[in-house]
Amino acid sequence: MESGPLSGDEFGDFASKVVLYLNVTSHVKTDADQDLLGAKGGSGFPYLVFLAADGKILAKHNYPRPRTADGFGETLEEAEAAVALRAKAAGGDADAVREVFGQDLEYGNLTAKEATAAVAGMKNLAAEDKARYDGLIANLEFREIMAGINKKAEELGDALTPDAIKGLQADAGKQFIAMWTAKRIPSGEQERRTFYVFLGIGGEAEKDSAALEASIEEMKTWPSNPNLAKRIAEAEAALKALGTK
Repeated sequence: MESGPLSGDEFGDFASKVVLYLNVTSHVKTDADQDLLGAKGGSGFPYLVFLAADGKILAKHNYPRPRTADGFGETLEEAEAAVALRAKAAGGDADAVREVFGQDLEYGNLTAKEATAAVAGMKNLAAEDKARYDGLIANLEFREIMAGINKKAEELGDALTPDAIKGLQADAGKQFIAMWTAKRIPSGEQERRTFYVFLGIGGEAEKDSAALEASIEEMKTWPSNPNLAKRIAEAEAALKALGTK
């Protein structure tokens, strides 16, 4: 990007409308803000979000929108619309309040605990909205669990062996069993896939045949690939060892 959209005059025009901040995830533990990428919902580079003064995400620049000055400008317009919406919500507009809450859930501006408490306090909540909120809250809970697992993996450093990785996956899976039992299933596609894979790994560790069966059933609905086929075979072998079909 440095030799492309960031070096043109058009980017200078765009940059004059915002306060630019570049964070480098160097993976050097002593460097500041090494968790910022993940904290703001990122998982790869480059990652661009528009933030409010309080640090909340207003808009994300995602594919298929191009990484060009014009594309950045389109996402800026989304962010500006979000600012206007938040002003309406602050003024007591009920529809705006609900819409802002949905955005905060989607962008991870709330913790799962905060979001759950907020939904519990909502009166006359439509069933459709409740289902949508529950799925988004499950996404938040999933991400919080995975953030904890990733932090443990980072702390292990050179001790992060294949067995240690499997153990961390099982730890996540055990927590996902509790979510699955309570029917708190992530609604995001990527979150859902990881959730069900680790659910099965947790099921193996806990000898929970129901969790293993649920994992296998879900994985069989996905497009096949060698790694997925291997994981399904492992889960089916573990299920058979438990004396279940």
